[in-house]
Amino acid sequence: SLEFEKAAKLRDEIAKLRKA
Repeated sequence: SLEFEKAAKLRDEIAKLRKA
């Protein structure tokens, strides 16, 4: 669903920021 995709994108972005 759209909500799931949005949450997944947000989680990926957060992970990228944490990795940086």
